[in-house]
Amino acid sequence: MAVISGKQARIGALVTALAASLLVSACGEEPKAPPQVIRAVKTIVVQPQDAVSIRRVSGLVRAVNRAPLAFEVAGTVAKVMVKSGDRVKKGQVLASLDPRQYQLNLQSAEAELRRAKAELADKESTFRAKETLYKKKVESKTAFDRAKADYDGAQEKVKKEQSKVSLAQRDLAKTTLRAPYDGLIAKREVDPSQVVASGKVVFEVQGGKDLEVSVSVPDGMVKFLKRGQGTNVVFPTMPKVKAKGRIDEVSSQGGEANTFPVTVRLIDPSPDLRSGMSAEVIFQLPVPGFKKAFAVPVSALVPVKSKGRNPFVYVFDKATSTLRIRKVTVAAVRGNDVLIGTGLKKGDIVVVAGVAFLHDGMKVKLMAGAKASKG
Repeated sequence: MAVISGKQARIGALVTALAASLLVSACGEEPKAPPQVIRAVKTIVVQPQDAVSIRRVSGLVRAVNRAPLAFEVAGTVAKVMVKSGDRVKKGQVLASLDPRQYQLNLQSAEAELRRAKAELADKESTFRAKETLYKKKVESKTAFDRAKADYDGAQEKVKKEQSKVSLAQRDLAKTTLRAPYDGLIAKREVDPSQVVASGKVVFEVQGGKDLEVSVSVPDGMVKFLKRGQGTNVVFPTMPKVKAKGRIDEVSSQGGEANTFPVTVRLIDPSPDLRSGMSAEVIFQLPVPGFKKAFAVPVSALVPVKSKGRNPFVYVFDKATSTLRIRKVTVAAVRGNDVLIGTGLKKGDIVVVAGVAFLHDGMKVKLMAGAKASKG
């Protein structure tokens, strides 16, 4: 059995007392609460703007001045002087038909006219003689009337044969197809030795540099479009090229699938644009029931579970640095934004990201540089 000395006993007692003191002190302290984390939120400052929605409609670029050309008489193509892409001047010969048949027709008509004129001269001579004798009461009235009728008939025949000559001359001239104005051959659909019918389109000529875009808009949209209304136009194959446009025509007659043809005239188009290119016309349409609205990203809307309920947004309260939930009315969707018709006012600070992790009354701080919504 070990014997504890008096010095060792004193040290043990001191250690025991110190441990007890620390234990009592520790038990008497309250635990400290962890510091509160204040979330930073991304926001925009909303401003009122015109309540307009954006609709993009695809179409095709085409020349304002364009003409399909066709021979007005049938025949066999003798020569084709131009090809697609050629520049032409007004009156320039583009193609011609074999003229021989029309030359023969003209010669025949001219021969008939000569015979008619000879017969007229003979009938006139007879009539003048009968007239003189009739006035002297030597010739009967019946003979005089017969001579006059023959003379009148000969005159009508000359007129008729003269008309045939004029028609034959016109048909012969129509065997040559000429450019109606300065322009560009956009399309050629004819070759030498080809037999063409009267009225069959063989060329398309485009004149000048003016361009337009032809689109078909749905029936629910056409009522908002008016002649002279401005538009923007983009070109999918040429992303860097943009143009301003003006509505030039709005058809009152619907076409296929209840769409209405609309023509948009391009203002100062790029020289890189060509007829036949694809285009998208961007129309701004009024939102029914709203004159002004506030644009916010779709991500600003707080989802609602029940159908038919208005969505919400979170608005930052500067006085308390807290969020307030606000019921809003969506007037329209415009790209990645929604237009809020009611529920917001000018200068409201709206949270635009992370709304699923927020709640009403939550204390937050703003990320640096809250942006204004685009007008």
